Amino acid sequence: MPDGAHPAASAFATQIAEAKAFFAYPDREHDLASWIRALAEDMFVTDALSIYLRPDRKKGIYGFEVIDGATIAPRIDAWGRTPQAPDVAYQQILHGVPAADFSRDQLVYFPRNRRPGHVYGYSPVEQVIVTANTLIRRSLHQLAYYTEGNLVDGLFTAPPNGRSTKSQTGSVTGIRNSRAISRRGARVSGFPAGSISSS
Repeated sequence: MPDGAHPAASAFATQIAEAKAFFAYPDREHDLASWIRALAEDMFVTDALSIYLRPDRKKGIYGFEVIDGATIAPRIDAWGRTPQAPDVAYQQILHGVPAADFSRDQLVYFPRNRRPGHVYGYSPVEQVIVTANTLIRRSLHQLAYYTEGNLVDGLFTAPPNGRSTKSQTGSVTGIRNSRAISRRGARVSGFPAGSISSS
């Protein structure tokens, strides 16, 4: 059946046409596909989906503007709940300074994974970041086997008349190698005096 040909749709033909025209560009700038991708970005990365209901001069809705959810700070009342309109429920923080206040009637703030005791959501990216970091470090460890190897480039011992301990020699080795890594130099391993035979 063609779009709008349903008998029940004829009674709302005007409203349907207005809705289609509105959602073709929900924020009056980006088309529906781009607008939805922006929502998905906020939902999956920060889990702080925020839509500002920009009003028009007739007190209607001019557009649904997507706001960076990372800049929105939810506010709670004395009972730990989101304040009802017209009280401030959300505050936008830009460069550490409060930039705008919003009530629940002005801003739609919708975390996907709500948690008791938290005003912020728990995004899928945040959930997987530890696992991803572990896999990256494991891959770097495996890569180092083929690039840096597991053998040092040289050995050194403390002066024979010195009183350096094993821990002190290890500290000097760590400092020496940290500088070598930063300067792409050779790595060495240090030993206390007399621990390596010259024969």
